[in-house]
Amino acid sequence: MIVLRIIAGIVLLILILAGFLLFTKTSVYISYTDENLKIRFRNGFLRYTLKPAPKKEKKPREVNRENITKEVNKKKRRLTDNTTFLWTLLREMRFRVEVVKTKIRVDFGTGDPADTGLLYGIIWAAVGNIYQVFNRYLVFDFPETEINADFENKIFKTQFEGIIRVRLVHIITALAKSIKKNK
Repeated sequence: MIVLRIIAGIVLLILILAGFLLFTKTSVYISYTDENLKIRFRNGFLRYTLKPAPKKEKKPREVNRENITKEVNKKKRRLTDNTTFLWTLLREMRFRVEVVKTKIRVDFGTGDPADTGLLYGIIWAAVGNIYQVFNRYLVFDFPETEINADFENKIFKTQFEGIIRVRLVHIITALAKSIKKNK
């Protein structure tokens, strides 16, 4: 009888812990600076940091028309499959994801002042359009954006920091619905 009570207590503790993890908000901290990507997860008292994988050296491949066509078609299929799945997932998680404290910094220059000015306008237009798309699906405040144009030098540096908050139960249900719709 004592053994059953101990087992029941352990099962109850596991269920309480699982409920706590599923229904509390998980924060994802993303930091990107040129080649350095850092992602940290935090859910209640659990924390995890993703470390970037070491880069592998690729073997040089023979470049001809057939190989290029095969690679382009393969990547095109993968992109369309992933894009439809991602949009279905975003629609299922609509307004359940919070994006807070977003900071974007871009330093760029082409070496030619006219081209740099043109690119400056294009980047600001892209930021505004991306904001509208994200704002349609997420709880999203306008990011703290800093775009600096260097009219004399060729340079391109980016920095991004952001916090995404979501409940794991919302991710699980949205994934299940998205997989069911895309079968």
